[in-house]
Amino acid sequence: MDYNLCVYSEDGKYYADFTMDGHLTAKHLRAQVYGDEEWVSFVFLKELEGNAFSWDESKGNAVLFSLRRENDVIYTYWGDIVAQVYKDNQISGRVYWEKVED
Repeated sequence: MDYNLCVYSEDGKYYADFTMDGHLTAKHLRAQVYGDEEWVSFVFLKELEGNAFSWDESKGNAVLFSLRRENDVIYTYWGDIVAQVYKDNQISGRVYWEKVED
């Protein structure tokens, strides 16, 4: 399963489009980003087109996941989004993301 995260600024706020694409599943979500230089949280805002399954929008302002930076290393803390492929990927406090420049 591939996970992609694109963070951008719009009208003075930060948003993120989050995509999880797998062989039989796809989730495309938009989140509002809250935080500072050390810790950010991605809070569910809405579902985007292309989902294989509907997201439970009744969860409201659910924290999808959070990232913490320490010594230029980014650690993931799962919320309502959890890695699904390997059980080891479901453990919070590990490194799961790498920066990719377009």
